[in-house]
Amino acid sequence: MFQFVKRFACVLATGLLLTGAPALSVTTAPIYAVGATATGILFTFLDVKTNSIQGLLVDAIKATGKASGFDINIEQTRFSSLIPFR
Repeated sequence: MFQFVKRFACVLATGLLLTGAPALSVTTAPIYAVGATATGILFTFLDVKTNSIQGLLVDAIKATGKASGFDINIEQTRFSSLIPFR
């Protein structure tokens, strides 16, 4: 009888570990790089106090990333670099 209880406990513990494994796994959110110019006052501009790009479009993409579950990395870029050419 004791062997049965011991085996049953092992099987139960193994089953709980296997079914709980996906819930315990740690996944990191993808990070997307977003290019922005610092010359479009109100939409995108350089905040000299924090030395970071701020504005309406930056707030919009950060809110989109937060709602969608990914992180955003805003990078200052020239406008000509934003549009890829072949």
